[in-house]
Amino acid sequence: MSETIDQPTMAIAEYSTTAAALADLRGRLAGVAYDLSTGKGMEIAKKDRAEVRSLRVALEAKRVELKAPALERSRLIDAEAKALTAELVALEKPIDDQIKAEEARKEAAKAAREAAEQAARAVIQERIDAIRAYLVIPAGVKAAGIYVAMQNLQATEITLDAYGDRAGEAQQVKAGTLAAMEELHAAAVAHEAEQARLEEERAELARQRAEQEAREKAERERLAAEQKDAAEKLAAERAAFEKEQAAARAEAKARENADRARRDEEDRKAREARAAEDKRIADARAAEEAKAAADRKAEQDALDAAAAAERKRLDDEAAAARAEQQRKGEERERQEAARQRVRDASPAMHDALRQWRAAEQAEDAQELANARAARDEVLAQLEGIEA
Repeated sequence: MSETIDQPTMAIAEYSTTAAALADLRGRLAGVAYDLSTGKGMEIAKKDRAEVRSLRVALEAKRVELKAPALERSRLIDAEAKALTAELVALEKPIDDQIKAEEARKEAAKAAREAAEQAARAVIQERIDAIRAYLVIPAGVKAAGIYVAMQNLQATEITLDAYGDRAGEAQQVKAGTLAAMEELHAAAVAHEAEQARLEEERAELARQRAEQEAREKAERERLAAEQKDAAEKLAAERAAFEKEQAAARAEAKARENADRARRDEEDRKAREARAAEDKRIADARAAEEAKAAADRKAEQDALDAAAAAERKRLDDEAAAARAEQQRKGEERERQEAARQRVRDASPAMHDALRQWRAAEQAEDAQELANARAARDEVLAQLEGIEA
């Protein structure tokens, strides 16, 4: 059963024959599976391939034939357009060169003006920073040194010639710096006065301690002298007693045979009396030494307690003064950090304003939108600093 193959319609009429032959080949050869394992099958496959290839080669030859006139016209179009373009460029370039030269001159003049303005702003910024630098007080500077620095800053004149449109800002910075230096000066005066007072108290405490040590030494010497007198007195009493005993023994010896019993009794009583006297003297000496030691301990404890209380009071006052100094230092650092952020945002704001003016002058809507976005970003940063 035969199939009817529709003839395709081509935009290039010369390709219609090839399109019809392609339709015929597609109907006969599309999807054919050749048995290439046999010689006949291989011969049929090669025959069909040669038929398709010859149609393809004929199509390529027709394409080259049809395109040759078009290629020639295209070449002529390009050649004549190139010649005309060269003539137009020869007319345009002198005009363009003059315009670009003038634009370059204006841009160079603008850059020079901006560089001069930037240099002037940098000089003014250095002068304002020099005013702020007065707050950087080296360690160990006394109140008198801070006062001299305040006098030097006070003598600094703020003029329009020196500070331009930032004269008002410079005056505010000067006033703020002077106010901060006055606080530093007052704190230094108070600190030096406090140090002097503490030194006087330490000297007074040392004097009291020296007096106490002198009193203790005198007391020890007095007790040693009393102990020495008591010992000498006891030795004298013992010598006298022994002398009496010797006399008694001599007398007793004379009456030894008759009074042995009485002498023995007297000896016993004498021994008891001597023991009692020795005990009385030892007890008196021990009681006196114990009382003197207790008095010394009580007096030393009272002095130690007073000294400890005074040291604690001085330490508490010094700690409070250091805490206040630290708090003021942290507050100054926070304020300086905020001022530094404002200074850091200032160049960006200047750049945004210059970009804005350039965009307005150029009437460039996109550049104007960019400048507005840059300005809003800097304003947002400044609002964060104020908050």
